[in-house]
Amino acid sequence: MGDHQDRQFEQDKPRYIIPGGSIERDRLRVQHEWIKGTAGGLIKAPLDLTARGMKILDSATADGFWLHDVRLVLPDDTEYVGFDIATELFPARESLPPTVSLVPHSVTEPFPPAWENSFDLINQRLLFAFFQRQEINQIVKRLVGCLKPGGWIQFFEYDHHTMVTDPRATTYLLFYKFAEQKVRNLHVKRDIMDALADAGCENIQSECLEMVAGNAHVDREQGMRGRRVSRILFHSFGSLVKLEDIGLSEARRPSLAAELEEDMDKYKTGVAGNFIWAQKREN
Repeated sequence: MGDHQDRQFEQDKPRYIIPGGSIERDRLRVQHEWIKGTAGGLIKAPLDLTARGMKILDSATADGFWLHDVRLVLPDDTEYVGFDIATELFPARESLPPTVSLVPHSVTEPFPPAWENSFDLINQRLLFAFFQRQEINQIVKRLVGCLKPGGWIQFFEYDHHTMVTDPRATTYLLFYKFAEQKVRNLHVKRDIMDALADAGCENIQSECLEMVAGNAHVDREQGMRGRRVSRILFHSFGSLVKLEDIGLSEARRPSLAAELEEDMDKYKTGVAGNFIWAQKREN
C-alpha cells in the first residue's frame, strides 16, 4: 500500500464509531444473521443464482462473512472480492478459499481500473450513515462503474424514521437520540436512491422491514440476535454521548443497561431496515 492510501485510511477511520476487536467480530456475525433472517436471505436483487462465472464485490466487507455465506449459495466457479479499511477484521489470508480475496481499500478512493465493468453483483451494508449526501453520490457512482452492464447493486441501512419500538420502551428509544447526536446522515435511503438514479441505474427498488429485538420477536433466536446487537450498539453509541445533551442526567447512566434489557423483555423493540437494490443499464 502506498503512502497516499495509508494517509487516506487513517483519515477515514475516525468516521466509524464502533470499536474493533473480537467483540466487534462477534457483533458482526450476529448482526449478519439478524439481517439475513429479516430479509429471508442474502441477495435481494433478482440475480440469476445459477449463472456461471460470476464475480461478486462486497464493499466495506468488514470480516468478509457476507462473502463467506453467499459463497455457499452461488456456483462454485463464482469469484469474490471484498474490501475494507478495517483490515484488522480480515481473517487470515491462508484461511480464505481460493475464490475469495480481501483487499485493503477505501470507498472514498477511486477503485482499481481492473474492477471497471467487472462485477455481476455488488453488496454493501451499514456504511452510509457516516457519509453526507454528496459523498454518497460519488461513492455510488464509482461502485456502479464496477458493475457489468446489466449487473445489480444492493444496499442495507437502518431506517431512522420508521418506528418499530413501542413508545413505552423509553430507554430503547434513546437509540434515536444517540443517532441524532453522532450519525452524520439520517436520510440514507433517500440519498442512496437518488444517487442510483443519478448514476443511470434502472429497476431501483426498496423494501423496509422490521427488525425486532428481544422477547417480542416470533422467532426466539432472531430475537436474541437482535437483543445482542442492540446491547452492543446501545453501549457503543451511548458512551459517546453526553446525557445532558439529550435531556437526561448523567446520574442515570449506570442504570441504562438494565433498563434496556427490561424494555426488550417487556415491549416490542427494534429498528427498521432498508433494503435497496438497482440494476446498471445494459447500454
